[in-house]
Amino acid sequence: MMGRKSLSSEHSGNRGFFLLEALLSVMVGACISLGILSTFASYAKLYSQTIQSIERTEQALCAWHSAFHLVHYGRNVSPAKDNTRLNFSLGNNTLALYAQNNSLLLAHKGTANPIAEGCTRVSFSRSQNLVTLTFSFGEREHVLKVVPSYFEMLKE
Repeated sequence: MMGRKSLSSEHSGNRGFFLLEALLSVMVGACISLGILSTFASYAKLYSQTIQSIERTEQALCAWHSAFHLVHYGRNVSPAKDNTRLNFSLGNNTLALYAQNNSLLLAHKGTANPIAEGCTRVSFSRSQNLVTLTFSFGEREHVLKVVPSYFEMLKE
């Protein structure tokens, strides 16, 4: 019995890994790495969606601000027959506000300048003392109600 070594004593003297131990450690490392990468990917997607939402909100606020001042200080504010274009005057200039190619545009003398990007749809309506502007940015719809013709009211 003395010349015979047990299997456990042979292994304890050997400092290497068995194939099964090596494969198990590689699998554990791969699972941890994949977990970290998938968490990073989901946070990157969430970050991208948040940035897009913030940009749409900023564009909507820019559209609100510009449209409010244009309509509030404009004269002869009137929607077109299809309610997709708003015509008005500032001083001696005739202007139009409308959406085209995913942009809210302000037209003056045949040239259209963008006010806000990402505006997919717009509609206008007018009651006697109120102009209602409805903007769509992405899935969200924004409604703005403005009392037009500030300077004409001052004359009265």
